Amino acid sequence: MMQNKFDIIGFVLNNLSIITKDANILDLINISTISAGYSFRGKIPELKNSGVYCVQMKDINETYNVNWSTVIETILPSRQSQVSLRSGDILFAARGQRNYAALIDAELRERLAIAAPQFFVIRLNVPDVLPEYIAWFLNQTIAQRYFLSNAEGSTTPSIRRQVLEATPIILPTLKQQKTIIELAKTISKEKHLADKMIANGELLMQTLLNEISQTQLNEEEVPSC
Repeated sequence: MMQNKFDIIGFVLNNLSIITKDANILDLINISTISAGYSFRGKIPELKNSGVYCVQMKDINETYNVNWSTVIETILPSRQSQVSLRSGDILFAARGQRNYAALIDAELRERLAIAAPQFFVIRLNVPDVLPEYIAWFLNQTIAQRYFLSNAEGSTTPSIRRQVLEATPIILPTLKQQKTIIELAKTISKEKHLADKMIANGELLMQTLLNEISQTQLNEEEVPSC
């Protein structure tokens, strides 16, 4: 596992110039279709057992995937056209302080799901482009700076569809995309393990401190002869 991790990191570091040389820069609209989430009037209604799920911003976890256990079932009150989500779609949070991208993966399964109005739905329409790579790229600093500089509104910043469509995408070869995603997954896993170790260490230190404090209190309560 560790050897594989360092092999991946080494490959990327040793081939950065090749990746940069082989990469194309395209506007997002040139490799995808972009549609708006479903527009509800007011609060999204909840209707259990309706069979229609609505993914909201609250349902996106820290790794930018959907936590399906929190997704509510709803009813679609109007006849407006809807985009049913597919595995490989990317949800882009168009409103808020951070315009992140979340991947719809195989966990969607057979669910009929739609996106809340705060999202744009990005669906790739060209071969040799990984949805995982595009979602990852949109969350990187270079793309986030673009969104920050083009956001509109002060209280609740938002990104217009035209701005999202014009997002410059650095697109390396399919093989290089796979390598980058593998590296990103490895780093994410290592970060999770490191965070868990730190949390466990802090808990241990707090437990030791509590035991020391309790021992000191017990000694002070012992009456002198």
